[in-house]
Amino acid sequence: MRKETYENNLSYIFDAERRNAKYSINNGQSWMNHGDYCECLAKSVLGFEPKKDGNTRADKGHDIPELNASVKSWNCGLSDRKDLRGLGFDEFFTRFFADEIPNTTYIWVNDYADMVDLYYMSETEMKEFTKFAAKYYDYEQKIRFKLCINKIVDYLESKVA
Repeated sequence: MRKETYENNLSYIFDAERRNAKYSINNGQSWMNHGDYCECLAKSVLGFEPKKDGNTRADKGHDIPELNASVKSWNCGLSDRKDLRGLGFDEFFTRFFADEIPNTTYIWVNDYADMVDLYYMSETEMKEFTKFAAKYYDYEQKIRFKLCINKIVDYLESKVA
């Protein structure tokens, strides 16, 4: 695993009063949730256009095609695929990774203050991380990364080469 740290170069509005979509990168014309914002932030600091990809299925494309990268962040789901719902952690996990595009790079985005850390993981590293930091939520019927962000960062920092 490797880590890169950047200053946040993405101009945005944060509105805590909004229910779910609290971030806007176009002066409030449209709003996005934290995961979508983190995807745009990763693209921005890496020099790509900070555009949301439209929720491309992980087995069909990448969030950042130029890097074959799937972007994840705190509270995100491993996948929203309807065919994986209701399977429980083990089967959901197994089928998700079996269907992934080969050579996908996983980028975990941790934004704080005016900074952003990007943690790059291989499939093997992402599998280990998912088993550590995620669990299956019956009411959503999917795997989510909701572990305390401090525990997640401690784990990631312990794995950085």
